[in-house]
Amino acid sequence: MPNVVKFVGALSTSLLLFSANASAAHRVTRYFDQPDVRAGEAFSPMLGCGNEELISGGYALDIPPANPTALVVSASYPFSDHVWQVVVRNDSSEPVAVQMTLVVICS
Repeated sequence: MPNVVKFVGALSTSLLLFSANASAAHRVTRYFDQPDVRAGEAFSPMLGCGNEELISGGYALDIPPANPTALVVSASYPFSDHVWQVVVRNDSSEPVAVQMTLVVICS
């Protein structure tokens, strides 16, 4: 299991990540755009560190939905010590566009 120090998700364009070992680490960033997440369905982007250790991960919804309760977001490292996954579920009755940035700190 990765040494995840702290995770912060925000419904804004700002993203905060904290790492206990920042001097030896580097950041990997990727933008995801899912234009149509249908009602009751989920979008699950992943970002990894390859063969390196995942220290921390985070996300930001770049454009929050008009209905602030439409999306349920959870984040985890489900498959290995090297992959960060965010699951965004649409709990509304209408399709929702999801634009988000994922960041991982690797060492």
